Amino acid sequence: AGKPGRLMLEDAIAEIEDKNLHIVNVSVTDEAGILIPDYAEMISFDAPDGMILGIGNGDPNSHHEQRANAIKLFHGHAQIIVCAGEGKLVAHCDGLQDAQLYL
Repeated sequence: AGKPGRLMLEDAIAEIEDKNLHIVNVSVTDEAGILIPDYAEMISFDAPDGMILGIGNGDPNSHHEQRANAIKLFHGHAQIIVCAGEGKLVAHCDGLQDAQLYL
């Protein structure tokens, strides 16, 4: 993988009974779309039209607040659960362009 180039957001579950619930995978890739596995920077989130229900990164040693709006990536990944009808989720990371996902 090359230098970190993109912050990626992907709605992980396409079909769910509650259309207002979104489980979003977060990752950082290089410009070619290859995951940066050792990227461990802080990512913060805004859901202006919704509510962040939970956040995690899979690190068994992490003691982060589960309902926070920011988390460090672990092996280049994190996940966030958002309750929002229509709106967007915005992710911020120093040194990368913000990413937006329309929910």
